[in-house]
Amino acid sequence: MNNYKNLLIFFFFLGFSCVERVRETNLTDKTITEASITKEADFIEGKVIKIADGDTFTLIFENGFDVRVRLNGIDSPEKKQAFSKRAKQTLSDLIYDKTVTVYYKSKDRYGRVLGDVSINDLNVNQEMVRRGMAWHFKRYSDDEELAKLEVEARKNKVGLWADPNAVAPWEFRKK
Repeated sequence: MNNYKNLLIFFFFLGFSCVERVRETNLTDKTITEASITKEADFIEGKVIKIADGDTFTLIFENGFDVRVRLNGIDSPEKKQAFSKRAKQTLSDLIYDKTVTVYYKSKDRYGRVLGDVSINDLNVNQEMVRRGMAWHFKRYSDDEELAKLEVEARKNKVGLWADPNAVAPWEFRKK
């Protein structure tokens, strides 16, 4: 009976140590699953293996598990819009085949992880707006820095703001 009790205590504490490891997830952690990302992780790290467009990519972990990530608070041009290829290429130049950190915010209606992404202390979400490759998605974000960066990019006609008739992706999707 005493061995059973000791074994039970051991597994109890082992469970807590696993939860803490997920909170400090990194590329070498082999325990990452969909549930650990959505329930316990404050952030996740992994290697970018695919760029879907200017605001969405796929991240893979050492254990082979992958997850689609959407940059929180921004919206880049849709595939048939002007600047969509440039936005995708810009995101690719910044993060493709590199290890990034995703600060988990939530999941969107398509099941993608929404997060703020950084690489080497660079906030990728902000950088896409700064370079005029994305809009600040005000409907879902009240981030003051993104708002400020969009105003600056517009003023300086950077990226898509060089086009005086640029159509926001959410307006384009309505068509």
